[in-house]
Amino acid sequence: MANNEKAEIVGENKFLGCWYQNVSSFLLLSPIFMLIFQLFLGMLRFGFFESMIVGYLLIFSATVLLPAGIIFRCIGEPYFRIVDARWELRGSSPKKVFKKQIRAPYGLFILFEIVGGAVILLPMVLSYFERGFWRWDGFTFSLNLGLGLVLFGGMLLPLLYIYAKWLKNKAIQTAAWRYICYGCGYDLRGNLEAKNCPECGRLIERERLDDLKASGVMGDINI
Repeated sequence: MANNEKAEIVGENKFLGCWYQNVSSFLLLSPIFMLIFQLFLGMLRFGFFESMIVGYLLIFSATVLLPAGIIFRCIGEPYFRIVDARWELRGSSPKKVFKKQIRAPYGLFILFEIVGGAVILLPMVLSYFERGFWRWDGFTFSLNLGLGLVLFGGMLLPLLYIYAKWLKNKAIQTAAWRYICYGCGYDLRGNLEAKNCPECGRLIERERLDDLKASGVMGDINI
């Protein structure tokens, strides 16, 4: 079990997950939900007014809810996942167990670069297939928009790096405070002087106990 790098919640509903996972999933899938709803109304032959309302909701979900879901998935969800006290850590260290969450903010930078590059290149590629030659003029708007997205993503990168580093420190601090065995997820706070985990026998890093004592929360731990 010690070699299995993961974090899991005992008794977690695998389909629905946690509230923060459900929020990000709903926001990301909201345009699909609205599209299905619009198709459903069309099959039932609803009037123009109802279809127009759903159309506006589809535009709102694609332009507001979807970007909000992407931002929450890259910024908010990693934090809530790391500080969730129900998680059992299983692996060599919290940095490895939560490596996906620690790297998640960089997804926002990658998204800006990909979307910006696509906005720049896609119109010119389509023009090439249509006319048979590359055409650089006439795409001033898409070029400026794409370059703006690429530059904005580059400007975000230092902030995302600082946030990812903060998430890594948060993961280490949370694991130190909870004093959980990285091998099996056993709560070690009832055996603070033990050298090995009583559940799986894994050697306990004593510096983690020093960090726990230094944090000043020893009095808050119920043994």
